[in-house]
This record gives sequence, C-alpha cells and structure tokens, in this order.
Amino acid sequence: MATPAVLELKEYYMGCTDCGGFLCGLSPEARKALTAITYTTSYPEGAVLFSEEDAARGAFIVLKGRVKITMNSAEGKTVILRIAKSGDVLGLHAVVTGEPCQATAETLEFSQIAFAKREAFLNFLRERPEASLLVAKQLGSDYRMACEQVRAWGCCILRREN
Repeated sequence: MATPAVLELKEYYMGCTDCGGFLCGLSPEARKALTAITYTTSYPEGAVLFSEEDAARGAFIVLKGRVKITMNSAEGKTVILRIAKSGDVLGLHAVVTGEPCQATAETLEFSQIAFAKREAFLNFLRERPEASLLVAKQLGSDYRMACEQVRAWGCCILRREN
C-alpha cells in the first residue's frame, strides 16, 4: 500500500505544475514512463544529493523544495552556481557524459526528490526523443549560465587588478 507521500509524488508526475521545468515539457505518456523508473524520497534541509567528483549515479529531479548547487574554486572557496527549484533535473552532465559530478547539490529546505539510475535514465532518453531535446535544452541553459558567471567574475577580477 502506498503512503500518502508516495501517492502525492506519483500524482505530481501525471500533471504539469507550470514550473517550466523538465517535467512540464514531457507528454503525459513520457511522465508516466519516467515515473516507472524513478524512486522518490524526502530529504531534510542540508542533505547532500551528490558531491563534486562523485561518480555519475543518476539523475535527480526536484519535485518540491530548493537545492543549492555549489562548486569549489581553485582557492578552496565554495561558489554558489545556482539554486535549483521544482522541475529541475540535477546531475545531467554527469549522467550524459559518464564523467564525475562537477558540483555538489545540497537541499536548502525539506525537499522531495525523484531519482533515476543512470542507465535507466539514459534508456528513457533513447526511447523518448522529446525528453532528449529537453535535456539538451537544460544542458544548453546550464552552459549559458556558466558563461554569464565567468563574464561576471572576469569583470570583478579585472577591476581588482586595476
């Protein structure tokens, strides 16, 4: 028998919450297929989903809550890259490339997260071209944000040198 929390998460997949994220871009059939390969879990504030240099275990989908994405600088300082919200998929670069994670993901509040193992998620993408396009779109968006941050940091560095 399903618990209310699991039932709530399954129902989340079936409809779009207008978050503009990955889930909203999927057809109802694709959301149902994704539901079949995911495990849903609730995490308290401060839980680490994955860390920089971890092996690519799978994709994490934020259903509810917020997740801080950070990276360590060459000087050992922690840099916040972004705050992920409901509908965002985390760990995509590592899942798609098979390379280690490039960042750390930590919950900022009580969060509900769906997890799909790497091979299951890759198979899902192979079978669902619409999902592959959404992943490409998110990876492109992540790249654009990284470029914007490099530009902003470059300006700060140049100002300090002058």
